[in-house]
Amino acid sequence: IYVVGETTEAAVRNKLNLESEGSHCGSAESLAEHIIKQKSCSRVIFPASTLAKDNLQKPLESAGIKVERINCYETSENTELQKLMTNLDRYQVLVFFSPSGVDSAIKYISKEDLKTKKYVSIGETTKKALGKYVENVGCAKKPNPESLAQAIKEL
Repeated sequence: IYVVGETTEAAVRNKLNLESEGSHCGSAESLAEHIIKQKSCSRVIFPASTLAKDNLQKPLESAGIKVERINCYETSENTELQKLMTNLDRYQVLVFFSPSGVDSAIKYISKEDLKTKKYVSIGETTKKALGKYVENVGCAKKPNPESLAQAIKEL
C-alpha cells in the first residue's frame, strides 16, 4: 500500500492495521517516482476522487505500470461556501488544500482580498491552481502541520 502523506499512513495503520510506504513523498508526483524506482509492481489500484488529477496515474502508466483508477467519492462545493467567504477581514492568510478548493472558493474572494491577503497551498498542484489568480503563493513542502506552519512563516 502506497500513500502520499503521514495522515493517510496513520489511517491505513490505525483503521486497516496495515503498513504502507511513501508517506515521506508528500506529493503524487514524488510518490509516482518512488513507486517506479521500487520496481516492485506492474499494476496498481488507485482509489480517487472524481476530481483527482492524473499526476500519479500518468507517470506510472508511462513507466509501464497498469493503473486501475476507481473513483470512490465525489467532491462537491459546500452549500454555505459563498456565505463563509464573504467576510475575510479577520484573516491574513488563506490556506488551500486542493485545486478543487481553489476552484470553488476563488470566485467568492473579492478583488481586493486577492491583492492583499497572503496565500499558502498544500502541495505544488494546488500552488499552481492558486497561481492563476494570485502572486507569491507559499507552499507547504509536505502535507503536514509543521510544513504548513513553515510555509506561513516564510511568507
